[in-house]
Amino acid sequence: MLAELGADLEDLVNLVAFYESSGARDEWDFLRLLRRVLGPGPRPVVSAIPVPYLPVQGVMVEIEAVASTA
Repeated sequence: MLAELGADLEDLVNLVAFYESSGARDEWDFLRLLRRVLGPGPRPVVSAIPVPYLPVQGVMVEIEAVASTA
């Protein structure tokens, strides 16, 4: 979706990720995965929020992102 709007991951300024977790998972693993996906350089503000389940069955992560190309 970013590309459709003329943006890419480097343009992200805020990212909120809701992810399924019962508390048994190492939360840092999820944050390290996000770091790898976002790559080197300046990164957006990230809020990672564990939830017991998401509304759509089979979906494990829901992401809301804000990007700025200005």
